[in-house]
Amino acid sequence: MSHAPRAAHPYLTLVGITVGLVVLLGIVGTICFMVGLSGYAPLAFGYIPIAIVITVLVTKRHAWGSIGFRRARLDRTAVWAIVLACTLPLGVILGAEGISASGAALLMFAGFALLVAFVEEVLFRGVLFNAFIRRGPIVSILVPSIGFALAHTVTALSPEQDALAMLRTVAFAFAFGVIAALLVRLTSSIWLAIALHAVFDFVGFIVVPRSNAISDLISIVLAFGVAAALVVMSTRVAQRRTETLVAVV
Repeated sequence: MSHAPRAAHPYLTLVGITVGLVVLLGIVGTICFMVGLSGYAPLAFGYIPIAIVITVLVTKRHAWGSIGFRRARLDRTAVWAIVLACTLPLGVILGAEGISASGAALLMFAGFALLVAFVEEVLFRGVLFNAFIRRGPIVSILVPSIGFALAHTVTALSPEQDALAMLRTVAFAFAFGVIAALLVRLTSSIWLAIALHAVFDFVGFIVVPRSNAISDLISIVLAFGVAAALVVMSTRVAQRRTETLVAVV
């Protein structure tokens, strides 16, 4: 039997997860910097323990299906939503001048991308999305997306990021969170959100942008455009379902 993790106080759960991620990654990042570990070391040392804890707890509660690990419902609207969402990596590719990795490095970056996607999607589109689902679709989509965006303020701790770069990251993260949540809502599954997240991060890890600012702005505009399109599609699906229920009654 599946036992979904129930959050008696979803807003406290949201704050706990968001602040916890920022604090953990901040501490791990600071330690890595002090001992001379750079690059993606903070991701590995921060996210691997979280992934292990998630796996143990969810398995113990038999809650994989309850947080979205089930077969995706692929009707016509869901397929179009997936097609639109798959354009997101194009924003990174269009602003890139080349690839910075090859061979074993590609496998390493693929592993990092899957790790980050698994942890963040389980927490924000698995646990939090379902914690807020009873409060309606708008709340369950927007509130976890805001938390997801705020969690990315941790990038401000990077010496390579200034305030504007951090704001661009937060803006994109919010739009991406909305897209991922809508994919979960339209397909009744978290798998495609994880896949999209992993592919986007993988592309971001391996390409060299011509300009970080321009690449970020392209991605932000594209992400908000895709999010808006998916909102319209989700709204129409909800309207059709309501009309069908009324007709049956």
